[in-house]
Amino acid sequence: MGKRYYCDYCDKSFADNSENRKKHLNGVVHDRLRKLHYSQFREPEEILSEERAKFPCVKIKQSGFCPFEGNCRFSHLTPEWERELLEKIEAKKLAAKAAEDQAANRPEPNLADWLDKRKKKDNASSTSEGADPSGGSAALQHMQFSLPPELQNIPDLPPSMIPPTGDCFAETAEWGL
Repeated sequence: MGKRYYCDYCDKSFADNSENRKKHLNGVVHDRLRKLHYSQFREPEEILSEERAKFPCVKIKQSGFCPFEGNCRFSHLTPEWERELLEKIEAKKLAAKAAEDQAANRPEPNLADWLDKRKKKDNASSTSEGADPSGGSAALQHMQFSLPPELQNIPDLPPSMIPPTGDCFAETAEWGL
């Protein structure tokens, strides 16, 4: 049967050879469907400004249907669609402002502060457990592991994402003997 080429945009497959592929990729239907696919990911500000710059489509006004759909050079902007786009733009601005405010309230990361904090944590863990001369699993047994906040509410995490317990680091064998 031979190799087949599948086009994700057109949801179509055909015999894969250079002539068929070239014919398909240069086709009007493929171009229209590819443009339609990528238009889904455009920013609402861009869509709104483009639609407002165009003249209104007469066919949409008369019959409510345009045979050119997304390829029409005239605007198909309805009041509902315009309201929806404005809501998306406003929500995006509010989210950006909230992120900016949160970043402004967060202290500037400082390497010296982090190193001091780390040193205090290491000193506290070494004094509480007694110094292990081998530096081995005794330190690991008393370490506390926890999930990041965004993963704490997710049920049924895979085993690879569940934090280890201290007893899983117990020494079981001497290596290299």
